[in-house]
Amino acid sequence: MTEVQDPERQQKLREGLKDVGAWANKTAKEVATLVETGVQKAEGALGKAHEKVNDFVVKPLETAAGVEPTPPAPAATPPSPPPQMDEAPAPKPRAKKTVGKGPAKKKPAAKKSAAKKTIGKD
Repeated sequence: MTEVQDPERQQKLREGLKDVGAWANKTAKEVATLVETGVQKAEGALGKAHEKVNDFVVKPLETAAGVEPTPPAPAATPPSPPPQMDEAPAPKPRAKKTVGKGPAKKKPAAKKSAAKKTIGKD
């Protein structure tokens, strides 16, 4: 407790905190500069890549054949909606599904009585 209350020690801590604050400020500025430089390089690389792709798509091998390249087409229009169709008949309702009860049981059909035969009588 006495070390914390020592004015000499508190002064050293304050100076140390000032140094850390100055270092953090300086480092933050350096990082911001490096990030900004990186972003500018990335923008330049993307611009060059865009130009190369555009040249490849707009000026294909036609220029080698002496054909004048055509200007790029305007933006594509959205596709038209599908043609109207007659409504399909409603699907037949399905049998209810049972969970854990096995397949649905059907009622047995009524039994037909068999023809009676007589034994030994003509």
